[in-house]
This record gives sequence, structure tokens and C-alpha cells, in this order.
Amino acid sequence: MHKNTDKLMHVFFIGMLHGYTQTNIKPLRIECLNGSKFNSYVVEELGIAFTDLWQTTPLTRKSFGTTTLTCPEGIVWMMQYWGEYPDEVIPFLRKALLATYSNRQFIGGRGPRYYTDDQYVYLNVVESNDFDKFNGTEYILDKQGNILGWHKYHGMKTW
Repeated sequence: MHKNTDKLMHVFFIGMLHGYTQTNIKPLRIECLNGSKFNSYVVEELGIAFTDLWQTTPLTRKSFGTTTLTCPEGIVWMMQYWGEYPDEVIPFLRKALLATYSNRQFIGGRGPRYYTDDQYVYLNVVESNDFDKFNGTEYILDKQGNILGWHKYHGMKTW
């Protein structure tokens, strides 16, 4: 079983950079789970698989997901997130997440503590920031400080 945190983080960043943050990579769908999408990536030389599964509903702006790292013996790390975002802020959310993942920065497994562009502000309020056990809440605000959307998240090593 993989207990090396550095190797797990390496796979986490590779997976995130080959998944949700990339608009040119189409996520797969699970037919029996309406509104679900997922990305998966395997680092064969380490024997670790990355999977990011998220779901949305056309009835609301709410979404939730689970990211896992798995080795042959089972899941060794997980993150869950849930909340709501309007569709128009999703490209900005992807940019905020990419800002940390591309720099291999683990900040609660989400985006930077602060990120902005000409329209929006991203805030990541991290309560615990250890790859072994973490949690927090991220927000996207307009420039007037109104909350447009949010996700709570938590995760941990599972062994």
C-alpha cells in the first residue's frame, strides 16, 4: 500500500491537471447517474489511480463530488466537496484551481487563498491544510463582495 505522501500528492496534482481544470479534456459520463461526470488518470509506475467524480443537477446550482487516489489494495486518499456555483463562474473557478495545481501547491486541495480577475474574487478559507486531513470552504464573490457561490470540502488519507 502506498503510504508515501509525496507520491500521493504527485498523483493528485497530475490527476487534477489532466481533469476538471482543462477545458480541452472531455469528462466521461456515467449513464445511470444523471448529471455525473468524471475524470480518471493512472500513474502506472506508482500503481496509483486518480478519479474525480462530480455531479450537478439541472434543477438547482448545487453540485458535489469525490476525488480519490486508489492503489490495488483500495482507496488511500479522498476528498469530498459540495456546494453551489452558477454556470457563469465555472471558467473562473477552473482558473483559480489551476493556479494552485500547476504550481503543485496543496491548499486544502482547492484553489489559492486569494485569486482575482476583472470580474470575480476567489477566496479559500482553509481550516486545516494537511494532506493527511484537511477541510475548509471556498467562495466566489463579485467585485462588490456578494457571494455568488461556494463549496465546502474535506478529505484525508484513508489508511
